[in-house]
Amino acid sequence: MADAIIEIKTSSDVSKDAALNGELVELINRAFAATKSRFPEEWDLSKPRLLVDDPITLALGDDALVALVRDAAGGSLVAAVAAAPMPNGPRCPEPTSSKGPWFEIKLASADPSRQRTGLVSRALFTLEEHLFVAVRGPINMSLQTCIALTGDYWPKRGFKTIHTEEAATGTWHSLRPFTIMTLAKSLKAATQSN
Repeated sequence: MADAIIEIKTSSDVSKDAALNGELVELINRAFAATKSRFPEEWDLSKPRLLVDDPITLALGDDALVALVRDAAGGSLVAAVAAAPMPNGPRCPEPTSSKGPWFEIKLASADPSRQRTGLVSRALFTLEEHLFVAVRGPINMSLQTCIALTGDYWPKRGFKTIHTEEAATGTWHSLRPFTIMTLAKSLKAATQSN
């Protein structure tokens, strides 16, 4: 994509840069608010996803990798995807038999004005390529989502449901119970994605 520049940073590096940390937290909050505003009866829109002054490592952990997408023209942060190692794989009662290490997608956000433009998909692919090269072998990606909010976005990118659980009111600032889905996919080659 000629209109975007993607760079990979660790979550620790992002949290040490106050301006970048704040910019990323604001992006996440704008993206989550825009998505949840489509269903105001189901989500508490008065609460941000993250607190503005918190380091991003509180949400991502110290060892996550973040693909940051900047607008090539203005340099503003327009999308981000982050994944953190999962030493024991996803938490679900069904055993997973996939080879290679697990990584959990902790965030996938785009500025509301840039949603549905492919920037998150491009950032995800860049992050997957980076992890695949670093590991030098197969990797597994997992995430938890509310499918009512994300629709078929993740299944279209090769993720399959491996577990569902009911979440109580208040989880993720919900106003009523909802279903959390754990999705996963295995990558055997860097070119095998989206």
